[in-house]
Formats: sequence, C-alpha cells, structure tokens
Amino acid sequence: MWTLNAADYDDQIAADWPQQPIPLPPMPQH
Repeated sequence: MWTLNAADYDDQIAADWPQQPIPLPPMPQH
C-alpha cells in the first residue's frame, strides 16, 4: 500500500526528478 497520496508522491517526484520534456511518438497520419 502507498503511504503517500498522489499529490505528495508527485511533489516528491518533482523534487527528486529533474523536469524534462517527454518525447511523444509521431502521430499516425490519417
């Protein structure tokens, strides 16, 4: 079981993990 709620978990990640842009896969052309 998680002892931290989603907000606290996200805050911890934001504090420990540098903010980097997430590369998105190319969208299929329709």
